[in-house]
Amino acid sequence: MNKLIITAALIFGLLAACGPPKKTQLVGTWEKVDEVNELEIEPLIEFGDTTSEPLEVLLLFREDGTMKVKQGSQSTDVRYRLNDNELTLGNRQYELVKVDADSLVLKDITVLEALAFTHIYVRTNKRIGDK
Repeated sequence: MNKLIITAALIFGLLAACGPPKKTQLVGTWEKVDEVNELEIEPLIEFGDTTSEPLEVLLLFREDGTMKVKQGSQSTDVRYRLNDNELTLGNRQYELVKVDADSLVLKDITVLEALAFTHIYVRTNKRIGDK
């Protein structure tokens, strides 16, 4: 009987660990390190100096469902919502492909799947100027 209870507890624990990601896993600051597309499509229109380094992109997820997005020298506050593996950031929707202690992978949800970009982030200690 004890073996049955222990086995059931182990199975339940493993199933719970494999469930949808929790909002608390997102909390913290993430830095974009890559952006890829299945078709390796380059933007049709490029703005500004294309010889410079890519803009730094940081995401700061807070526990209250708000976040700060910093792209280059610009930053803005938006709300986010996580439903199963669908993450809504402001008015944009992403599939939450992976989130763990060190990495976050988001994929655009779009009607043209071939044009969807996958955004790869790593957890960082960089600050966005959050109060």
